[in-house]
Amino acid sequence: MSASQIKNIVFVGNCNATDLVSFFSQITSLKDDFEFHPLALHITPTPSPDVQAIVDSAHAVFIQGIAEAERYERESVPPGVARLGYPNLLRRAFWPFDGLIYGRDRLAEADAAQGGLVRFPDGLLARLRDDVPDPEARFAAYRDLAVPGLVKSFARFLEMENETLGALDATYRCDLGAFIRDNDRTRQLFHWLGHPSGILYRELMAYCCGKLGIAPELPDPSALDAWGTMQVPVHPAVAEQLGLEWAQPGRTYHYAPMGQVTWEAFTRAYIRHLG
Repeated sequence: MSASQIKNIVFVGNCNATDLVSFFSQITSLKDDFEFHPLALHITPTPSPDVQAIVDSAHAVFIQGIAEAERYERESVPPGVARLGYPNLLRRAFWPFDGLIYGRDRLAEADAAQGGLVRFPDGLLARLRDDVPDPEARFAAYRDLAVPGLVKSFARFLEMENETLGALDATYRCDLGAFIRDNDRTRQLFHWLGHPSGILYRELMAYCCGKLGIAPELPDPSALDAWGTMQVPVHPAVAEQLGLEWAQPGRTYHYAPMGQVTWEAFTRAYIRHLG
């Protein structure tokens, strides 16, 4: 197919957009007919003229279910361009101490912005930094969740998220939410909140292929594990209450800034590094 006949497919969203474009671009059978382009709005809130020109003449634009992407769709995708939605897949219940509920860890955010040791802030550890100055006592309080007022209903949090996943399936007319609910206690489908493992990315790719009306042979999940070297350990109390078979207390995670670490080693390094 000539260059003028190539179908441009654009993925608009967060880091998932970049990952999906990378994965689809690896599929040899699609290279004669399609070119895939990312527009990751957390990196490029305003696309360059060249990227916008691709969007303006695209065969299809995939819009992720996040506010920034939906706003971009309303303001910048021409009416004649096909728009296809894809979900923002999340599992916050496995890492419930992020900044959404317990407040931000600004020290960790600053460290992450500079590519430091801590890339994923923990709001509860930030709170304990002020409440429990001694590092060893702070680790013990975090390990035992001995924190006044702390809500430990992780199972209820998971139930609420599962209801959201049901709504996701209805919205996108898919079974991705059901796949997550049915499998994520026995198989690691996420490495952190919104970072799918290769297993889940393959399911998401299959969904996107269905929207495009194509059926290529998809890569093995091991080739789609973009976040497999940035695994954030799950708190043992969370893993136990939720019955996560893949997150046993002594399990080793691959977290690139620290190497191969257990939950305890990761947590102690977080405390030691940020004071």
